[in-house]
Parts: sequence; structure tokens; C-alpha cells
Amino acid sequence: MCGGDPVLFGLAALASHHAAWGLREGGDEDGGKGSPSFRIFPGVSAAQGAACSLGPYYTNGLCMISLSDYLQDWGSVARAMERASESGLSVALYNPVSRDREGKLGEVRRVFQGRTALVCRDVSRPGERVAEIPAEELSSDQVDMRSLIVFPGGCCSKGKDGVWRDMRGYASEINVRPGSGGASTGCGLPPRCAAAGENGSRLEGVDILDGIGRVDVLILGGTGEGREAAERLISLGLKVAVSVAFDTGLHVVPPGAFALVGRRSADDWAEVMGRLLPLGLRAAVDCAHPFAEEARRHFRTAAEELKIPLIRISRPVDVPEGAVPVMSYGEMAQGLLELTAPGDTVFLSFGVRGLPRVVPVLKGGGRYVLARLLPTVESLEAAKAAGLTPKEILCSWGPMGYDWEVGILKGCGAKAVGAKGSGDASGVTDKLRACGELGIPLLLLCPPNDPGLSLEEGVRETLKILGY
Repeated sequence: MCGGDPVLFGLAALASHHAAWGLREGGDEDGGKGSPSFRIFPGVSAAQGAACSLGPYYTNGLCMISLSDYLQDWGSVARAMERASESGLSVALYNPVSRDREGKLGEVRRVFQGRTALVCRDVSRPGERVAEIPAEELSSDQVDMRSLIVFPGGCCSKGKDGVWRDMRGYASEINVRPGSGGASTGCGLPPRCAAAGENGSRLEGVDILDGIGRVDVLILGGTGEGREAAERLISLGLKVAVSVAFDTGLHVVPPGAFALVGRRSADDWAEVMGRLLPLGLRAAVDCAHPFAEEARRHFRTAAEELKIPLIRISRPVDVPEGAVPVMSYGEMAQGLLELTAPGDTVFLSFGVRGLPRVVPVLKGGGRYVLARLLPTVESLEAAKAAGLTPKEILCSWGPMGYDWEVGILKGCGAKAVGAKGSGDASGVTDKLRACGELGIPLLLLCPPNDPGLSLEEGVRETLKILGY
């Protein structure tokens, strides 16, 4: 007899193996005398029975995993949980408190961080009850061997009637905008909204919202301001999703937030926001970089189209005294030519977008160039396309501080520096101090007019919209 749960692959499989072993030891292949008989009589699983209390929390698939490591090593169990979490399907975990319960629950908390755990006890028995607990708060005193832990999938949401429903496949039920074009991927998201993979590569057909639960606030991030805003909202118990352009920006997505990776057009954002509305989305917060004009415009257009309240948090950016302000990359290129002589080295530290406008002009004027880039495949390819060779590229993360700036400028013998005026968060003060120490000019590209709220004001306004 088998309950239909993961033990089907444990106890029933064990019995099947014994039957096969008995056959090998002399049983008759035709099932005659001496051959053991084996047959499975399946029952209704606890994961299915839980739907009586939870509602139809899976429609397109369900992952059932036993946390017991009696019949398999714990490493394979942990890998199975990782894959299940990444799949976006609803997940049911059995045997949560077998050996080393605290260590195993710690792994569960890590893998399913940011999601809601439904702890179902005595499923299909008298006294059946369900407790909703944030995954990161699961503890050994909340579960026992009579408990089943369910993590609703990425397209699940809890209705006002308390019923959990998986809306996967029912586009008409989840406010997906019609006429988006492209084939559907799982929950109706078009392929152009694919997730980012290792080294920034694209994983076409992957649903970026798989695994997401309730979302109160969507943040356009990739900056320190975005991280801090998310941390403050999460500390109040709010569910937050943070968008970054590449997986290299995941370091500014705080624990407890759901990360959305990838660049998006206005139509892409409308798709994503439309998908998040039934999951509770009530506010959008723009914390993007001051120079990320296109990304901000797409984000704003989609929020306005769907009538989602939008808050812009902007960092204070002033061109410091001593720097030379310029208004465009063309003006920067001409300014660097005027302030240097043929044979001089110019250090560029403004990313890759302006390189095609600056590098050819400088090289055409006989200047040597060293450009600092982020260590990503996309950045290196863009630098190569702009005419830079490997010897003209320096890769590093983020602002490195005054000592680093001085060391690099001394080492390459720079006679001028071109950078973005992105505020102290981007290390402008250290760059200016280093240039002043070495007696070389610093040209700063002025950011576009960026009216917005301070971090404190923006968080307060967001909380006001949410009714706090």
C-alpha cells in the first residue's frame, strides 16, 4: 500500500528492488513458484489532500520532495529543492523533521527565502490545520512529522476568500495585457522578458516571475538607494521585488527581496506589472541611476498606463567645485582633447555607453586611452566595438576609493580624467580629490534634470500610498 507521496520512490521502490533481487536469486521470470509478486496500490497524496484546505494551489505541475536522507544523501535533497524553487511550480516538502531537523530547516529557509510557507498539519485527518509563515521564520517548533510544508508557486495568489489559486495558464484571470505578441511562457509572459543567466547571458523562455509570491512594491533598482529603500520596506513586513539590469547587479538586491533580472521596454514592463497586480502590487518606486534615462522612461510609461502609483527617488547630484562640467559625451571628447596633448594618456571612468562618442575622437587626436569598465561580457564587447584593445581596458567593480584612484592614475600616467557626475555614491569625491592631488583635470558629465524625492521622503511617500 502506498500513499502516493514521495515515499512511493522510497518504500515502494525498496520493495520493488527486493522483488527484483528475489527474481535474480532464482525466482521464475514467468512469475511461477519462487517468484515474489509485487504491485503498487496508490492512494491520494497529502499534497493533493492539502488542496481541501488551501484551494487549487497547483494546476500545471507540482514538485513533491522528501527531506528524509535515510534513502538518499542530503546533498541530492538540497539540489532537488534548489531546482524545485527555480521551477516556479508549487512545492510540497515531506518529512521536515527527520535527522538534523534544524540544519535541514535552515536550508529550506535559504532556498525559499522571501516566499510564504503553508505548514499543513494532519492533512485529511481530524484536526487538520494550516499556518502561514514566512519561509525565513520557519523553525523546528512549528513543524513535526505530521506536517507538510507547501510553498505556493510563482503564479499563485491568495484571494480575499482565503483560497490559494494557481493562475498559471489562465491569462484571462490574471490581467495580462492582450495583443502583446510572442509565444506564452508558462504564465503568459512573452519570451522577450527572459531571465538573465550566468555571465549575463539570456535564458530564452524562462519565466522571470516563477517562484514569486505576494508583492506590495516593485523597485527599479541597481543602486544603493534601491537597496536601502527595499531594506526599509522589508523591515516593515512588506514584500518587495527589485529589478536590476544584469545578474552582476544582484549584490544590491537585499535578502528577502525577489530579484528581477534583465532590461525591459515599456511593453515588457507593462507585462510584468500586469502580472504583479493580482499578487498585490500597489506601488512602483524608481531608484534607478541618474543616467539611466531610458530605463526610467520605460518604467514610468508602464506604471502610468496601468495607473500604478509611482515614486521617484533621486540621489542629490551636484558638480563639485574644481571639476569641469560637460553636458554631452561629444563635449567631453572635445574638452579632453583641449586639455591634453598628443601622446598623453586619458583615463575614462563613465561606463561603456559613451565610449563610441569619445574613444575614436581621442585616438584620432593621438591620445592613449585607458577605460575602467565593469567586468562583464557585455561591457567588454561594447569596449571592443568602440575601438579599445585589451591593454586599454581596466575591469573593476564599483567605486574603489581614494587610494585606488590615485594609484591607477599614477600608474598609467593619466593627464586628464573623464567621468560621470553621479554623486558621492559613485565615488566622484574620491576621483576629484585624486585628480587634485596629481594636478590633472576631471571632466564630469552632468546628469539630466532629475527631479525626485530624497530616500527618506520617497520611503515615507511609499508607505503613505500603502496605508501605513
